Amino acid sequence: MVLGTCAGPTPATATFSIEFDDEAATLVIDAFEQGSLDERAREAILATDGYQLLIDQVAAETRPRSEREAVIDALSRAFESAALGEPNPGFELQRARSSPAQYRAALLEYRRHAGRLQWRVSDRLRPLLPPSGHVATTVHLIVGGRGAGFTFSDRDAVVIRLDDFVVRGGGEAIDLDRVAAVLAHELFHVGFRAAGGLPPRPGETASGWTELASQYGPDVVGEVWRASALDDWNPTALESRFSAWVPSRGWAPLGLDRFVTLMSTVQNEGCAVFVDAPLRDLSGSGRHAREIEIWMQTVEADMRYLADVADRFARGATPEEMQRALHEGLRDNGPLYRVGYQMAKRIDEHSGRRPLIDAMTQGPLEFFETYFDTRPYGSDQIDARTQTEIERIIEEIRAVGRFDPRG
Repeated sequence: MVLGTCAGPTPATATFSIEFDDEAATLVIDAFEQGSLDERAREAILATDGYQLLIDQVAAETRPRSEREAVIDALSRAFESAALGEPNPGFELQRARSSPAQYRAALLEYRRHAGRLQWRVSDRLRPLLPPSGHVATTVHLIVGGRGAGFTFSDRDAVVIRLDDFVVRGGGEAIDLDRVAAVLAHELFHVGFRAAGGLPPRPGETASGWTELASQYGPDVVGEVWRASALDDWNPTALESRFSAWVPSRGWAPLGLDRFVTLMSTVQNEGCAVFVDAPLRDLSGSGRHAREIEIWMQTVEADMRYLADVADRFARGATPEEMQRALHEGLRDNGPLYRVGYQMAKRIDEHSGRRPLIDAMTQGPLEFFETYFDTRPYGSDQIDARTQTEIERIIEEIRAVGRFDPRG
């Protein structure tokens, strides 16, 4: 079932067109209520857009077996006795199997408040996206899956998991504040990408792109392009700049790319949290009133984590070490989220909303520089040594962009 659409431009702000699709969740709940899962029902579930996106998302993580088979296993196991084996921890369908009535109630509340959710999310997002931004997407609701929500780097679809929002006990069936926050977070990624907030990535078929990206890394190539005088993607011109560049301190180009990826992640995930934070307690229930404050209690240690990663890179860390640092910094909403949130919050408070939006739009180099311009000194901010180290990295990337090998 596809719920209503909320669309229409607001002058000088981003535009939105959002649909909600709950077909996948409906079919799974139907099956649990009926207590059976025949092949026809299973195939119908797997054929929904929501589950197809789930399969694609998990398969993108390079797993050794077919994710379609993993989903089938999870569905089948959910209909077996718990004594027959442990539930698949990646899909959590056992919980839905044990309480389909609660899931049905949550789904009905979700439908009933769809318009309210759309208004909440669009009202928060519009002022925080560049005016050129446009969100035209479908939000797919599923049962099971991994993570409250996810998006894709090359699609405008959002998937959220009903399991994370079902309220057990009390007068509510679904935590609408949390739904709104997760939707705002994920739709920020969709809308910001559409507005140009991520490094430009030409199609894989573009002449010379695959070779250039495989040699130097797509993110550092994107940032050099931002810092260049090139008006369009010209792999040959970029290649000549990179080829004439000798990285300082023995940096490996792919190692630098991984560090730029980390900087980009700090910006994009931190800013997404900055966007979603005010939506966590709009109903006034108090359930999430101090959520961000509690979550941010480790920010001093998180800043030290960034300092350690920057120091390791400056000392010649390998691309693999940088990739592990990135993975560790993201795991379980890790330190990179909190560092990015703190940076976005400081820019907004010290410089204003427009500089924050401009910095996000122009990429991680500009985002970090705008943060540094706020003179972020204090125990819960970046330390001077790390700032200096990152400024040197930014300066070198910009120097490659400005360098003309013909001169």
